[in-house]
Amino acid sequence: MLSVLIPVEHREPALVHTLASLVPGVVAGLVRDVSVLDYGQDPDLERLCDEGGCHLWRQSDVFQAALQAARSDWVMVVPAGLVLIEPWQARLREFFLTSEGGALLIGEQRNRSRGIERLWRRLFAPRSGVLIAPRSALLQARIGRWSDASASVTRKTEQSRISGCAVDLRQKVS
Repeated sequence: MLSVLIPVEHREPALVHTLASLVPGVVAGLVRDVSVLDYGQDPDLERLCDEGGCHLWRQSDVFQAALQAARSDWVMVVPAGLVLIEPWQARLREFFLTSEGGALLIGEQRNRSRGIERLWRRLFAPRSGVLIAPRSALLQARIGRWSDASASVTRKTEQSRISGCAVDLRQKVS
């Protein structure tokens, strides 16, 4: 039902915590496949991904390549080090039941009055957000690097249903 992409910018031992928090979703059939996008060329990631059953991407336009290979119509992007807290699976299922194909942007900031664009930028600066979007919409945006998420994706997201509390998140400090 859901493909998960985990961008890793630097050496990220906290990736283990993020992967562990996804296991219940894999067991329940909610998470279909997991890809780790290595932007920092960490040599330890190959072993970790092999042991965790994840696909490791290391080429230049890693985000697009991983999107092309995603096996689900929906994609969840989770920064390494972010741990999903139960009942994330139930809340995510609720989003899928009520969604009309729009994207879901989740951040720790509950006040969305400053606009979706600010939340989008915050996804990777403090590592405090998650994006769940249709794979087709992300492919059309032609993002090469996840951190290069452009205004075209933001505009598409603004036209979609946005909810800020579908999945509770916390950042795991390692």
